[in-house]
Amino acid sequence: LYTWNEVTAGVSSNASPSGIKGICPNGWHVPSLSEWQKLINYVGGDVAARDKLRANSPLWEEEGTDDYGFALLPAGQCERDINSGEHVCFNLDDEVSLWTTSKEDVSSLPVYFLVSDGLANEFVQNSDVTDYRSCRCVKD
Repeated sequence: LYTWNEVTAGVSSNASPSGIKGICPNGWHVPSLSEWQKLINYVGGDVAARDKLRANSPLWEEEGTDDYGFALLPAGQCERDINSGEHVCFNLDDEVSLWTTSKEDVSSLPVYFLVSDGLANEFVQNSDVTDYRSCRCVKD
């Protein structure tokens, strides 16, 4: 799990492709929210993507079908507790939240993409740059 700055080097982009190499190896980039949405539409929409992109693995509470070989595995997320200031990790076996390069505007918090056992659709939410989430790189 990584912070947003570790993944993107602190650079945002809403373009498709994002054009941000960030933490990814040469020839790959961190996807924008727009790129995630294109993938969701390609596999049949929010409800279909929930199962079709998840790995057929007992690591999930409810296994996916992994129809496209995308093999998403659960990794949970870690967010800063507002009372203690320490990071608390949760949902390690029933969700994966993945950083995007997108922000709603220059001053806003970054957006992440979530796939979960409990959700049958795409979920986008603003997040703090110090939270820890997964990263999935896309080939250029």
